[in-house]
Amino acid sequence: MRIGRNQMCPCGSGKKFKKCCLGKAPAGAKAPQAAPAGQPRRISLHNEIEKTQNAALQGKVLLHEIGVFIFFATPAGDSWMLEVSEMDGLLLSEGGEKKEVKLVERPDTLEIDWTHRFSIREKLFTTVAYKDQEERTHQDYPCQAIHAAVQRIRRRYPREVLDSIHLEETPAADTPA
Repeated sequence: MRIGRNQMCPCGSGKKFKKCCLGKAPAGAKAPQAAPAGQPRRISLHNEIEKTQNAALQGKVLLHEIGVFIFFATPAGDSWMLEVSEMDGLLLSEGGEKKEVKLVERPDTLEIDWTHRFSIREKLFTTVAYKDQEERTHQDYPCQAIHAAVQRIRRRYPREVLDSIHLEETPAADTPA
């Protein structure tokens, strides 16, 4: 996923990315406790992922939204970052073990290597892995709360904003031989 400077910020502030999270601290840097007066607090997805993984590793239940993203952790040690516009999921931990997360936060873009697509049908959370198309149904996930969060996010953002979050990869132009 790439977010251009002039697109709406995925943190949910309602501002353009360049006026909001564009200058967020690099991964590993400690985020300030409070934003300067008149400016929104900068969000780091790396920090949110770490918080969600830690909650899962401690067997804590967690579910929160940031912009178009939903983060949740289960007592069984599973945790996910979900994205609502394309119903993509990134498995953060499974059975109490952290997973490798491929996420690049740059000043003008976010690149996320989503691991799954997800759906919620008949109160069941189902994932399909991009790698091997394996479909799994997860029994003890907070389906109602996730579904409600998806609906809130879809009501909060117009369809054109949700559609603009994902940019199609443009194939490289053929070079004459």
